[in-house]
Amino acid sequence: MNKKRISLVMLLFLMTISTNVFAANKLLFQEPIAPGVVRYKYEVTRDKKNAQTNVVTVDLNNPYIKINTVAGGGTYTNKATVSQMADRTNAVALVNGDFFTMQLQGVPLGASIIDGDMKSSPAVLTDIWSFGIDENNTAFIDSTKFVGSVTAPNGKSYPIDGLNKTFYWYQPSKEYSHESKIQMYNSFWSSKSRGDKTAGEVLLSEDNVVEQIVYRKNIDMKIPEGKKILQVSGGSERFMRENVKVGDKLQINTNIEPNRNWKMMIGGHALLVENGAIKKYTKDVNSIGGVRARTAVGISQDGKTVYIVSAEGRTNRSPGLSLNELSQFMLDLGAYKAMNLDGGGSTAMAVRNLGDLKRTRVTNPERNAGERKVVNGLGVFNTTTNTGIISDVKFESDLNTIVGEQLNLKLKSGWDEFLNPIDIKDRTYTVTDNSNGANILNGLSYLSLTPGKYNLSVITDKGENINKEINVADLSAYNKFNIDTKNKIIKRGMTLSLDSRGEYNGRKVKISPRVINYSFEDMTASVDPNTFNINIQDYGRNPKIIAKLGDKTSTLSLYDENTKLIKMKINDVNYSINGEGKKMDAKPFIKNDRTLVPLRFIVEAIGGEVNWDNDNRLVTVNSKGKTIELPIDSKTIKIDGEDVNIDQAAIIKGDRTFVPIRFIAENLDMVVNYINDTREIEISSFEDKKSENNADSTQVPDEKNAATNNSQKGQNNTKNTNNSQNANANTNKNKNANNSNAAKNAGNVSTTNNAKENNTSLFN
Repeated sequence: MNKKRISLVMLLFLMTISTNVFAANKLLFQEPIAPGVVRYKYEVTRDKKNAQTNVVTVDLNNPYIKINTVAGGGTYTNKATVSQMADRTNAVALVNGDFFTMQLQGVPLGASIIDGDMKSSPAVLTDIWSFGIDENNTAFIDSTKFVGSVTAPNGKSYPIDGLNKTFYWYQPSKEYSHESKIQMYNSFWSSKSRGDKTAGEVLLSEDNVVEQIVYRKNIDMKIPEGKKILQVSGGSERFMRENVKVGDKLQINTNIEPNRNWKMMIGGHALLVENGAIKKYTKDVNSIGGVRARTAVGISQDGKTVYIVSAEGRTNRSPGLSLNELSQFMLDLGAYKAMNLDGGGSTAMAVRNLGDLKRTRVTNPERNAGERKVVNGLGVFNTTTNTGIISDVKFESDLNTIVGEQLNLKLKSGWDEFLNPIDIKDRTYTVTDNSNGANILNGLSYLSLTPGKYNLSVITDKGENINKEINVADLSAYNKFNIDTKNKIIKRGMTLSLDSRGEYNGRKVKISPRVINYSFEDMTASVDPNTFNINIQDYGRNPKIIAKLGDKTSTLSLYDENTKLIKMKINDVNYSINGEGKKMDAKPFIKNDRTLVPLRFIVEAIGGEVNWDNDNRLVTVNSKGKTIELPIDSKTIKIDGEDVNIDQAAIIKGDRTFVPIRFIAENLDMVVNYINDTREIEISSFEDKKSENNADSTQVPDEKNAATNNSQKGQNNTKNTNNSQNANANTNKNKNANNSNAAKNAGNVSTTNNAKENNTSLFN
């Protein structure tokens, strides 16, 4: 099968699976990780907090893929974590497998077949199921049973009840598994102790010749490679005494029914889905109920698609799923039949993502604890040989980008035509694009300026030529846009550096200032056309930078160098005054769409005084020459003896007086800025020291000072000059803007000299 055919088949397979999933579940991620194997990540909709699941789908029609059972550390009674098993076997994906009794040696309860060789039999328990793949590479989920017998030289036989089983009690008969039964063990059971320590044992050679017999105790040794031990007691002991002696060659027959010439098999618990419908869970759920981490496997109706599912549970990002929710999710995926695997603290999934040399644990254990060592796992394997020739690559940055995002085109990973990873650390390469200057490629840095689809070409020193499509979305695709700066305290003549961030396609984006239009309110400033820093000349009481990105606007409030700036956050006792961290015993909160803040901390931060009259339930504030009296729960207050109505009364909560932030702005001569995205509150007390020396605190600097920056010439008194014609004219006046890109980019700046009043409608 050639590369193009593989890619087409994989694309159709991927589209079929993803469109089958119930629409309410959100697909977070999808990626092929081997021929015919795709990894998905979903957010599963729940009544309460949504859960995260990882899904690996396997197309059994693909000749290059294999599913197999993996035993812990390579044998039973030798447990290992999911990550350890995946690394040891070079799996492209692996999840935990069958249930097991944690207090005993460590073997699965159910059947297991590895590469066609039976390693354990299914326990005699009601309604437990097995997942297996037959010689035709078709998957089944069957109710299985073990059939075995031992025949002595005289022709007499006795049934063998199991292979490599710990002791347990049958269902529904409640018979003890090792009473009058023959339980067989082979060298895949690596522990020295096994089964019932009071049972007798018969040691058999590789060709089933009796080498040793002891009764009512175990042989004191591990089972040698290739040999077997039969444990006997009661009736089975009598059979051995009467019919078998050392040196006899016995006939051993074992099978798992139904017999489909199984290539692999792994045991599980009850069914989740049967015949394309949710199946009521039939096993006892006392120990596995509730909302937990889950692992499951399902198959399509034709048995050619396998769904391996791992739901993270009891972590900060995912509560897990109930069994009913797991059943519904398996059905949503398209499973015609599905069964539950071990879950809870055993659940984990490790995946080798496309191009990665190492595996990643994508489903974390419950409570983010360390991985539990388990008895076996269900693994997926790429059977092809690595060609060593790069067929495709990933860059450090996502090529589904947006105008304003700068990409890092350093190669992150590469893989061959069969999706085997290739180590790229020894590759040197160059990258070219076909945007003809619409976007800026500088070495391995790519700045997206123009929406559309473009082609990148990667040429390596080994002659490999890889073409990649880059998709640049327009500015309207930003979900969020915000500008910020490290220090909001400013002074005249300073230069301010801005940080612009947005959100696109679920990820954070640092936005180039080249695509942002700036204007200013209550301040005179200019934008350097080369660095895009803000040069501040003068400002009034409430200066702001207004940044426009397409149809989105972000406003940044700034504060004079003599301002006292108090920063608080909703439901947080931590706050700061001019950057100095402090802690209070009351949290700002929101009630009836109003943001309320603790009064005393704010007033005392600006040097005011707060007094409490308990008899009259009256708060008195003395600040900046004002006396304010606030009766609790009253909308009428007194300011310097005059009655004033307010729309939200002061309240008492936790022995603290809270007032709405509107009261702070309107009555304490302060400025309040509420940042909705971060739920932060900025409260500033302005001390206009410049007004002591100047009659007009907001006048424009004199001509001599204005001339110190050529780029502001013709801009200082321009209001909302955002069109490229005016901006290009301004840019031509700047001697440093001597290339076409700079001229183009300088078109995104404007200045205003407005001294508008603070807009209190922004407050809650």
